Amino acid sequence: MNLVPPVLDGKMQQAEKPKGAVAQQIRKEFTSDPIIKLVDDNQQTAGPLNLRVDPSVADVEVSSKVSMKQVVGVNRKSGKLGKMVTIVFEGTIISQVPPASYTVSESGHILKNVEVSKRFVRQIKRVIVEKIGPNIPAH
Repeated sequence: MNLVPPVLDGKMQQAEKPKGAVAQQIRKEFTSDPIIKLVDDNQQTAGPLNLRVDPSVADVEVSSKVSMKQVVGVNRKSGKLGKMVTIVFEGTIISQVPPASYTVSESGHILKNVEVSKRFVRQIKRVIVEKIGPNIPAH
């Protein structure tokens, strides 16, 4: 699997501390997976412009967007309307063989961003293992 670094919206870029933490968190969830193997970045890029050398190295490519949004909801404790900042993960999973594309999304309170990112990755893994995996030819 080729895991493309996530695209962060402006608010998320400002809030991300340290820089690269979101990408690192998502990547960490895949590194110990017994079934899904990440393609080494060195096999995917070359030269000063980091142009792709061989996109067919990976059977699956995953790209994602991460954004912060303010939503209005009912406070569970007070029962009153209130504003809350959420983090939204949106992912696109593309299979090379057979050609297919899937989308997943997950959102939750910004203070629970690690938990939300783990649920997001679980959705991606489920698509790869259940929908794409059985159709990938043996290498």
